[in-house]
Amino acid sequence: MSVAEAKLQLKATYKGDPTKITWAIFKGDGVKDKVKTFVGIGANIVFTLDKLFRDLEEGVYRIEAYANKAGSDKCFILIEYIKDHVEGITAPGKTLLKNTPIPLTLKFKASSLVEKQKILNPASLNPIYETSPIASWRVTCKNAVIFNSQISSESNLIKVETKTGALGIFTFKNPDEYQVEAYTSPNDSSPIKTTLTVLESLGVNTVKGTCNQLLRYNESLKVEVSKFNVEFLPANATKMQWYLQKDGIRLTAFENAAISKEKSINKPINQILYYDARGGNNYFGKYVIEGYGKPANEPLFNGSDCFFFEVIRNAIDKVKLPESIPKGAKVKIETVARIMPLVGDEKINLELPNDVVDNHDGTITFNSEGEFEIAAYLTGEQTLDIKATTKIKVANPEVKRALWAYGTGYKRTETGYKEETHAFVEIAGLENQSITIKVWVRGAGGSFYLEPATYMLEEKKIALNDKGIGSFKISTDDKYKEKIKKALPATTETPNPNISLTFTVEIPTGSQGTITLPDDMAIKNGKPVVGTKFIEVLDSNEELAVTSDKKIKSIFFAKEDGKSVQQTLTHQDKSHKIWVHTVNMQEEELRVDVMSLTHSDCMEEKNGIITVLQSIQEFKEKVGSDGLLELSFTPEEKYLTDAETNPVRFTIQVSRKVKDPNDDKKEVYVFEDDQLAEMPYPNASLVRSPDMKTIGIKATKKDETPFTKEEKITLRKQLICFKNTALIVEKGILTEEAIDNCTVPVMVDLEMAELIKGKSCYCNKDLTEEEVKDLIKAVNGKDTIWGSQNCNIDDKSYASLTFQLNAMFRKYGLNECIQKIAF
Repeated sequence: MSVAEAKLQLKATYKGDPTKITWAIFKGDGVKDKVKTFVGIGANIVFTLDKLFRDLEEGVYRIEAYANKAGSDKCFILIEYIKDHVEGITAPGKTLLKNTPIPLTLKFKASSLVEKQKILNPASLNPIYETSPIASWRVTCKNAVIFNSQISSESNLIKVETKTGALGIFTFKNPDEYQVEAYTSPNDSSPIKTTLTVLESLGVNTVKGTCNQLLRYNESLKVEVSKFNVEFLPANATKMQWYLQKDGIRLTAFENAAISKEKSINKPINQILYYDARGGNNYFGKYVIEGYGKPANEPLFNGSDCFFFEVIRNAIDKVKLPESIPKGAKVKIETVARIMPLVGDEKINLELPNDVVDNHDGTITFNSEGEFEIAAYLTGEQTLDIKATTKIKVANPEVKRALWAYGTGYKRTETGYKEETHAFVEIAGLENQSITIKVWVRGAGGSFYLEPATYMLEEKKIALNDKGIGSFKISTDDKYKEKIKKALPATTETPNPNISLTFTVEIPTGSQGTITLPDDMAIKNGKPVVGTKFIEVLDSNEELAVTSDKKIKSIFFAKEDGKSVQQTLTHQDKSHKIWVHTVNMQEEELRVDVMSLTHSDCMEEKNGIITVLQSIQEFKEKVGSDGLLELSFTPEEKYLTDAETNPVRFTIQVSRKVKDPNDDKKEVYVFEDDQLAEMPYPNASLVRSPDMKTIGIKATKKDETPFTKEEKITLRKQLICFKNTALIVEKGILTEEAIDNCTVPVMVDLEMAELIKGKSCYCNKDLTEEEVKDLIKAVNGKDTIWGSQNCNIDDKSYASLTFQLNAMFRKYGLNECIQKIAF
């Protein structure tokens, strides 16, 4: 019986009338996808397999006999239908050389004896199940069939040694791309195939050196081909050609040596140069070795098929120490030669200044303060006597900075409960060291440090970075609150005790990695606590007061990166941060309005109020858990177009959402703070609109007539005074040079003093000429004083202007910074 006539006989066990039994076929092992109905009727039925599965896809099918409804768990069989027995072709590589026999192995879908015994239509009536199915091979090139085992076993383009069973060995005579197909069914329209690319000749793609690129003269050069241009390379086809170059000169004698034909090289470089390359005994120099699959006329000595190396006399490469260490510290010195590890009689020697002790264990000790230079050099056979040096600063540690702060880095002096506070500390001389921080609630006198169980709130370990700076964060949570109440209980005499938090530093001693610190180390700008190892680093005015008051401490425009206050002239379309520092307002909603001057033509007078400032952008956000509200503001061109002056000033107004005192169901915003300085003026005051969108001047004239435009402008100049933290924006785009040349003076206050350097306060002293120049540049964007052509002032110098300003300040009693800037 032929394969096409293979039949399957099935018999159903039944009760009742057998003529009511229907046979159907379903896709899969269930009955949801019926593909054929009434393939047979009755209890006994014979199926012709070829007809039954004709036009069906490969897969598992369910044949079921049923009377009324399919879905029985007994009356069915599962059959897996496959069109072709070949599942895959395995090749040892997809690229090879012409005339190279390559074995291709087939994987069949029925690979085990059990699976083979399930075949219903075997190739013969008496199958030997242990053998694989008979497969045929077909090879095409450029869509043309060049070999078909079912038609002919001969081809002038390909040699096939084995073409049946599970193995085929093919030899391609010409370079090209070939498709190799394998199948057991000639009717399969999509046989399994693989693509082989045949190349003309062997080539080297990449070369790998397994030795260092710096070698001593007697060390071995280890280099090998890591990748050829073909994946399949028989074991007997590893011969190739190496080329060697020294200091730019090709060593042609090396190309005739037997070692130059090997796939890998592992041989001392002095032997290669002397015997194989006939290059004498001057081994030192820069080398390139390049691999080719076959001899080349002109090797390039460049690319991924090259290995670059240098034969040198070993020498010291570097000596490394920390940039700074405390006096009395013992430090591990790191010395490295160009070739490591050292061999033979090679030895690294140190040159140390006076008062620096070599401990002969790889460490040195510095017993005095100052800057020291340490030198190292290498001795031994075939070494160079050159020195490597490094410098190190030795001093007692010094507290440079310690403060409580907001997350912006600005100093903080007050906090509330359930609020987060950051702290920063900077100690020169302890770079990359870990220190212990203890947080305390201050008790009476200084003896409270001796009672940590009562007054210590928390202990932390922090790591200082390479600049000696570290930070940490505390949260005045319920645990803090409970400890504080126990330490400072309310009494009849003191129902509300003053609460302030401080922190101390404990300096490490002993081994700290590469540094061993002395036990008796002193620290500058720190106050040791008698009877402890603690060091006070905060002054009394730097401690953190715990309060229940709600307040806004400061408002700033900051730079785009959020690292510092915007102190210079800026320009349109440049983004800036807005910082609102608060106390006891965490999670409360604040409204922030960015405001600018109303155009003089639009200063309406209504109900005795002249509108002088208007909101140009509004934000409504909640304060963070650390008391900081941070926003982003960009002075776009639309905010600057109609401005009367250039540069344009922007100021911040902050209001807080509260219950309407007149209606519990409503919420309103009440004013909290802004960047305006209050300037007293007779019969006039600033007022804010109920919606907080405008600021006006409430004033009346004696004759009760309306104010003229000029009078409104005069009033505005007298009452509207921007604090120096306002944002000053130039129309258009400024160059970096223009920005650098225009520094806005920033008043020093407790909230930001720690980050302001080189700026002095103008309070209670005369201005200098340089300070006046800075002010003029900040206001005008240039240092020209009198720009009008009609100016009749004789002496237009800065000296004269400075003298007159100071005289007027004294005359009118203007002593504070903000008064002088507003003037």
